[in-house]
Amino acid sequence: MVVHDGARSLVYKEDIKNLLAAAKEVGGASLASKVYNTTCLQENGFVKEYYSRHTLASLITPQCFNSQKLKKAYETSTQEFTDDSSLFKTYAGDVKLVYTDNISIKVTTTYDIKLMEAIHENRKLY
Repeated sequence: MVVHDGARSLVYKEDIKNLLAAAKEVGGASLASKVYNTTCLQENGFVKEYYSRHTLASLITPQCFNSQKLKKAYETSTQEFTDDSSLFKTYAGDVKLVYTDNISIKVTTTYDIKLMEAIHENRKLY
């Protein structure tokens, strides 16, 4: 089962193929991008702890899962999750990362729409 939010409309055909293959291999997979900025845990507006960007990934959609396991995870869960991959990882199994160079912006503002249109004009998309 492929899960995708409508706010990220720029997807490469090759990413979908790689995502499906990874999910078939381990049960769950998510598109991801490398983290290039310094990241930290903050508390009350102050840096509490820094994280190495080399050990972090930013998960994006689409994500792909064994549909029976994902359904069971939803039926079992009593807590909230930020995305399907965290639910799947907690209740059903591993989630493999499929790295992409795709600029998969989340369209939530008028500026985002303009940015997405500019990206779309310069790329072959699925």
